[in-house]
Amino acid sequence: MKLPNPREYFRSKGCDYWDEQQPAYGSLRLYDSVTIVGYECGTTAYFLLQRGVKRIIGFESDPRLLEIAKEVARELGFLDKVELYGEWNGQPTDTDTLIMDCEGCEEFLRPEVLLRYKSWCVAFHVWSPFALNRIMALRPYINPRKTYTTPDGRETVYCFP
Repeated sequence: MKLPNPREYFRSKGCDYWDEQQPAYGSLRLYDSVTIVGYECGTTAYFLLQRGVKRIIGFESDPRLLEIAKEVARELGFLDKVELYGEWNGQPTDTDTLIMDCEGCEEFLRPEVLLRYKSWCVAFHVWSPFALNRIMALRPYINPRKTYTTPDGRETVYCFP
């Protein structure tokens, strides 16, 4: 289902991240399948499905948000395109793309897991040096680009390619 006003829909669900989607993920090369770590209410999933993604595996550690995500997928008619799970512990999935925006998950991000994806975006939070240090260690092999920084400067998204 195409929403006339996605910003207001997701805001009504308690997830006010719609305005971040295009600047953060709009230039990401997408394939058929995506893993989203930090799924929240499904804002990113809806954005990606509108761009042609066929299948999504989502991880959300907050049980309340996970229930809202299932409700959103039912209401918008894409429950058959998503697999939703609780907490992510760093395990790789069988998708082509990884999107990670999960406060605290950075410590589980291992370079060998990241490198198995054809494309990815990872949000780095200023209070957690784990992920950024791991990504910077990969610079000889890849060249991630900064796509988005939150207005408060506390979170920055890097994507490849």
